[in-house]
Amino acid sequence: MVRYCVGTSFKNLSLIEEADRYNQRGKGIIKEFYGSVENQIFASISFGSGVEHAEWEDVVKFTKKATKYDIDVYLNVNNLKATPDFIEKNQTQILNFLKKAEDIGVKGVIFAAVPLIEFTAKQKTSLKIAVSAILQVDTLQKIKRYRDMGVHRIILSLFKGRDFNFLEKLKMFPELEWEILCNEICRFECPFLPQHYLHRSNFDFAQDKTKNYYYKFCYKELLEDFPVNILKTRFIRPEDVPFYHEKFGIQYFKIVRRESHPKLISYFMDAYTSFDYDGNLMHLFPMFMKNPEKLKEPSRFYIRNKDLEGFLDYFYVNRPDCYNDCFTVGGSCDYCKKVAERLSQSEKFVITAKAVGA
Repeated sequence: MVRYCVGTSFKNLSLIEEADRYNQRGKGIIKEFYGSVENQIFASISFGSGVEHAEWEDVVKFTKKATKYDIDVYLNVNNLKATPDFIEKNQTQILNFLKKAEDIGVKGVIFAAVPLIEFTAKQKTSLKIAVSAILQVDTLQKIKRYRDMGVHRIILSLFKGRDFNFLEKLKMFPELEWEILCNEICRFECPFLPQHYLHRSNFDFAQDKTKNYYYKFCYKELLEDFPVNILKTRFIRPEDVPFYHEKFGIQYFKIVRRESHPKLISYFMDAYTSFDYDGNLMHLFPMFMKNPEKLKEPSRFYIRNKDLEGFLDYFYVNRPDCYNDCFTVGGSCDYCKKVAERLSQSEKFVITAKAVGA
């Protein structure tokens, strides 16, 4: 059974009933919600304002209700500064945090700092430990090290979604659970990815004049030469989720982001749990979808999702070396470019472009 992990602020309890309604279809199910909680020890990825961080009271209410629907809750602890010295200095507070999470029924924690993984794995706790995508796990050597530390799940690197040679080897670790991101996109092999995370987790950076940093180096570049740069990102269409589950044994699929408007989160859940989406692919990417009202408006940037049926076949059959042989670095593979040209000539694309005056 395909299981989805959905981001939330923990402040909208109605998402639980909506998840249950989608789960009744008997296809992909919403198995988990994840998010952050305000505390004095851990600074998580905050997107500058911290508005998506819940109070403990919010998490308690959300977890209690989710449990009634057989839905688990995970807490993100995306602290990038948890050094061994930090842990030693704050050991009591960290243990209290873990104990409180366990007591209210939280299923597990998602860590982006290796010292926190090591520390928590040594404690007598029922909390499961997942490795954050921030750590960019992309080799078997890294997987082995994390497994030996005591983790139970690894959220794979953002850029490994079409490296099928790598994904096939995950079966070498049957004791681990795997999770992959569906609708988080960043320019393929983006050299600024570490800075994205640093910027978004630092309140001072996010509040100063560089607040558009993330957009300058990703949002803008992704829309250049549209839609080829979008096609090169590692998105997973709702229709392709079963392929990843059946071929590679990936159990969990992550739907981002937790700071999105509740109506957008519901929209994403609806599309992915149905395994069928006849709409603008761009509407599934939170980077480009901030306001649910935009779902009703024609968009200049349009990719009909159904026009990408079979898009993954080329990657699975031919196993191209995207890291080195892409046409953008002088290589011979121009598959994404050719698909982009075909999409831009489609009737729906032309009609939409005229409607918005493109």
